[in-house]
Amino acid sequence: MRSLADQQSVPPLEIGVSYDAVIAGGGPVSVAIERMWDEAVLARVTRGAVAQGSLLTARVVVETGVWFVQLLAEEITPDGDDDAVTLLALDALALESQRAFERSAYVGAVEVKPAAGGSFAGETRDVSPVGIRFVSSWQPADDDTCELVLDDGDGAAITVRVRALRSTVEADGRTEVSGAVQQLAAADWPRLERLVGRA
Repeated sequence: MRSLADQQSVPPLEIGVSYDAVIAGGGPVSVAIERMWDEAVLARVTRGAVAQGSLLTARVVVETGVWFVQLLAEEITPDGDDDAVTLLALDALALESQRAFERSAYVGAVEVKPAAGGSFAGETRDVSPVGIRFVSSWQPADDDTCELVLDDGDGAAITVRVRALRSTVEADGRTEVSGAVQQLAAADWPRLERLVGRA
């Protein structure tokens, strides 16, 4: 487990700041940091949004890139309209690069799997570590989440968890979605970079 006090190996989480997170197998949630220890944080979340043992991935954007922090809900105490949740830091993936916010044009097949269920064929249009733009017949509301499954070019899948920020219906009836990347496995970003580089 990485120490939250070690700013060389973990993201610069800040007390008083709210971060976007996504619950494994669930939807998005806002995590407001109230206290910090070496390997844990106390955060305020909407009442009932997480359960003990829930895994969350928080996205922390910094000037040099983006971090994805995996957190485990260890203890939950009701507090007014919210829950006070003790979260243990399990792992952190840093994508620190001058290219972190650059959108790379990439048109490729993608399977869109909304959190609400179903599956849609689509295609990507551009990709970065923090965002991805794609088109399919899925018509999300803002903040809906989905998994995007891409082929890495060698027959293996790359899975990216995305939250819909905005969408536009195109002339052919399909919907273009601009989404924020909420979850990305450590091994998958280099594979995604290689895939985009082949285009």
